[in-house]
Amino acid sequence: MVKLSRGIIMIAIKSNIFDFELRQERLDLALKDLLNPGMSVMYVGARADRIQHIDTFKDCEVTILEISKVNIEELRLLDYEIVEGDIRQYKPKGEYDIVFWSHGPEHLNLEDIPVTLLHIEDYTNIVVVLMCPWGVYEQDIEHDNVYERHLSHLQPEIFEKLGYTVEVQGDEGVGSNMMGVKCL
Repeated sequence: MVKLSRGIIMIAIKSNIFDFELRQERLDLALKDLLNPGMSVMYVGARADRIQHIDTFKDCEVTILEISKVNIEELRLLDYEIVEGDIRQYKPKGEYDIVFWSHGPEHLNLEDIPVTLLHIEDYTNIVVVLMCPWGVYEQDIEHDNVYERHLSHLQPEIFEKLGYTVEVQGDEGVGSNMMGVKCL
């Protein structure tokens, strides 16, 4: 078990391609001592058909931030507050206890990631958790959504330099997962 703090730890875990159960298990472990009922959570990067980690926050006040109008229409059918916006410029009305950015950093240009994470940290009280592919994972427009295109290929060092504890799952490339956690 890894105790999360401001220190940097990297763990490599071998798993099957797209092992969502392992991703959920590791997310639950990362938030075990941090997550409490009633917390405010911003969940960034959801699609109605890809929101498998939402149950982690079932006892929290969840706001979903999404940039794609196509995804927003489908998400409105769920019982959450949905906000249309771009994570790079989003200005919340208040602060969030937790920000969970699910497979989103790879959709930004590499030079936008550090500034965006610092921006997110400004309105987060407790912890920022992000997930993204590890290494090269080409992806173009999907589901009629131009924001699905992968614009960067990420390595743990990018997030470690910003103070994130990083864990990689699977083999680098398609099907891998990288989870970064920063306690504030």
